[in-house]
Amino acid sequence: METTINRFEKQLEKWNQGVLRGAQAKLAKCLRVSTATVALWTTGQRHPSKGYLAQMARLFHLEIAQVERLFRPFPTSVVEPSFPVKQPFMLRDAPGDGVEYGPSLRTVSLPVFTHVPVSYPYYTLGETKGWWTVPQTAVRKARFLFALPGKNDPDRLLFIEPSSTWRADRVMLGKKGSTYKLVRVRREQGKIILQTTPGKRIALSEICPVGIVVRQLTDISF
Repeated sequence: METTINRFEKQLEKWNQGVLRGAQAKLAKCLRVSTATVALWTTGQRHPSKGYLAQMARLFHLEIAQVERLFRPFPTSVVEPSFPVKQPFMLRDAPGDGVEYGPSLRTVSLPVFTHVPVSYPYYTLGETKGWWTVPQTAVRKARFLFALPGKNDPDRLLFIEPSSTWRADRVMLGKKGSTYKLVRVRREQGKIILQTTPGKRIALSEICPVGIVVRQLTDISF
């Protein structure tokens, strides 16, 4: 029976001159960790620390971000932030030869944030929660994903197109103090109106725009 190897194993095989056998033990020796630890990394039961990621980057002759991507989890699906809910569009991580979207479909890698870095669009690896690699056509102008737990959706992720101005007739991510909120933007009698929940508005002076929600894991229902 044929065995499927993951991204990390493929990199180990390449690093070990095309031979997977013994590659885990060789890496463990180089990093001065147990083979059991490397095995846990391989199966996804444990994630290497930043220090080990940096060491592997030097060994593999890769950037740290490229090594970090070897351990990314596989995303599930998203739907358009529109009304009513549209058919979910499946998005999978595309690390290389193991996942195919089609011969002409390009992919893009997006960082996941829980707080927008102060110096965005510049940020460090430590400021990311993870990465998704998705079909470029599926995310339009999105530049990052934002983890914003909802009352009924603790794992909600938003695909964000950065914007420093409010855009009418769009659902946007805003920042109020140190917290983030979803805001529906409307224009009434030439004025911008911000709505956070049905019947509840928020003043322009109380919140700053972060970006436009391009997609999200669940429908925005207000």
